Parts: sequence; C-alpha cells; structure tokens
Amino acid sequence: MAYHPNRVASELVKISMKRQTITYTELGVALCRAGPSPGRGLGPYLDACQDWLKKCNLPPLTSLVVRKETGRPSSEAIFFGKKFGDMTDEEIHSLQTECFDFQWTEKQLRALGVHSHGA
Repeated sequence: MAYHPNRVASELVKISMKRQTITYTELGVALCRAGPSPGRGLGPYLDACQDWLKKCNLPPLTSLVVRKETGRPSSEAIFFGKKFGDMTDEEIHSLQTECFDFQWTEKQLRALGVHSHGA
C-alpha cells in the first residue's frame, strides 16, 4: 500500500504536537500496516514525506521517527544529504525541537486532517 506524503505527515504532526517521538513500528501501526513488522519498509514513504515537507516549508517531521533500540532515527536514513547516523545527538535533538516548537495554523492542520484539540 502506498501512502501520500501528507498521510504520513498527519501522523507525525500529531506526535509533534505531543512533543514526542514515535518508533517505526508505532508509525506502521498508525498507518494501518499489517504483518509482524509494520514498521519495516517505511523508508521510501518517509523520504517522500521529507521531500514534501521541505517543498511546503514545514518542519523536519521525519526526524521524530526513531528506532526502539536507540531512540534515534535509523542510522541509514538520510536527511537532506546527511545520514542520521552521521549526526550528533544534539543535531537530531535540534531537528526534533524544531518540530515540537512549530506553530501549526488551523488551515495547515485541517489540510492534514488533524484536529487541534485532540491531536
């Protein structure tokens, strides 16, 4: 099943509004992926989401998707030319904080299907 980038982004906006991160498995479940490893294979969808977010001048929400074992994004995932594995904890935290602090407008939230009072 393919996911439009804003479908992935809508789940990540909900997480950012709670100032939390989400594991790949949790995101897979939120996207209604079936099977024993619902978080496996999300990379292409996260890449497309990241490109879409950049085009729309929105924060780097894909930085909120982390591995359960490390609490960090996949080391092989690339954020605009740089692997998360090559980033310091401070760099990743800075990207995540940008997401947490972003002031979403009602129009943006409606467009993503996110309710501002019950994210």
